[in-house]
Amino acid sequence: MAPTTSTSTASGTPTALPLNPEPTLPSGFAGEEFSNNLFSDLAPLLTLFGEQVTKQFLTMSLGWADNILLAVGPLGVITAIVSTIRVGRVRFLKALIGRAREDQATAEMELLSSTSTKVSELWNGNEVVRQLGHAPTIELVVHRGKGGRNDEIQVGNLSMACNSGWLEQVGTGEWSTRFASGISELPSQSPNITLNIDKSSPSHREVWSFAILGVALQAVALVITAIMTYHWKKKKGNSTVQSYAYPVFLAGSCALFIGMALCSRIIETTTTEHVFRPSKPAAVKTIFRLQMACTIGDQRYSPFVILNSEGNKSIRTSRFAGESSPPNVHNKANTVLAVLLSLSGFICQFVGLRGLHWSATIIQLGATAVMTAVRSYVRRGLSRKPKAIALGSSDPDWIALTI
Repeated sequence: MAPTTSTSTASGTPTALPLNPEPTLPSGFAGEEFSNNLFSDLAPLLTLFGEQVTKQFLTMSLGWADNILLAVGPLGVITAIVSTIRVGRVRFLKALIGRAREDQATAEMELLSSTSTKVSELWNGNEVVRQLGHAPTIELVVHRGKGGRNDEIQVGNLSMACNSGWLEQVGTGEWSTRFASGISELPSQSPNITLNIDKSSPSHREVWSFAILGVALQAVALVITAIMTYHWKKKKGNSTVQSYAYPVFLAGSCALFIGMALCSRIIETTTTEHVFRPSKPAAVKTIFRLQMACTIGDQRYSPFVILNSEGNKSIRTSRFAGESSPPNVHNKANTVLAVLLSLSGFICQFVGLRGLHWSATIIQLGATAVMTAVRSYVRRGLSRKPKAIALGSSDPDWIALTI
């Protein structure tokens, strides 16, 4: 029998009331209390992290599809903003993030796909390493000559190959004309190893397919949240959702998408990529890079011959576009706009999610997790190894006889 307690009525007659010492448990899953302590606070903040995976994706961004792919279900928002400031070269913004005196080559090494006289790519026997400094690596084209004998072989660098008509640049118009004057400078700059590894980057069709998938996934997340808010009337705890919550969440998500895409675009357009292919494929025998033994950044590198894969007779280059020219007003404005949109978008999205039903946060977290996995899959080619042959000596005569 449950314990009782007595109380008095208006007439003074005591009345026994039962006591219930056990608290009544709420029916169903207390999602609001759980999410307020974990998902509603933690999930939006997770998008601020992911530094290394975001940098890895940015280094191989080569077009709008990559920019869109980074912006949907974004991860590493702070990293993208800081990277844009470092590359955009807006002085007062660089001072705000503590990078006022950073050399541009450091940002190029960490964030871009390009090589130059200050940044090199080297093969250490296990992976391709980007280092500050100029590596003694040369890129050579083996061509069947036009001499009296059909088997006459000529070897030349990229500049010689282009000037002699062995290779031609893919693309015409202003893009090619603007770069034509810089072909003679290519031999003095370190060659790209990563871009010339077979299947190091996916096809444009694959990247665009994943970008469209990401946009559709983000749109579904927004639509489902709208249905839960306005059709199913999901409550925030025991009260109705505030009228500002979904509009602020929607505006923040759109601003964050545009800001992140613009950040990626600014970083991507800092480099200029070109592809050179043989004018007569049968005349080009092979393409290889000769890496001499050297010490860069206290790291010793052995000599290697790094060859293109069989059947691949093209050369891909990536060069820092703004090395000698200061950033113009247009680029500075884009950098400031990208930073403001990304920051304000994240804040609005966070405020909106805090006012919505807890499941809205779970849906957005799921979209971010899926797109993070997709972006990692798209960059799977970075784990591929080049076709490299170790050399026993750095003596030029020995190397010539070996090759």
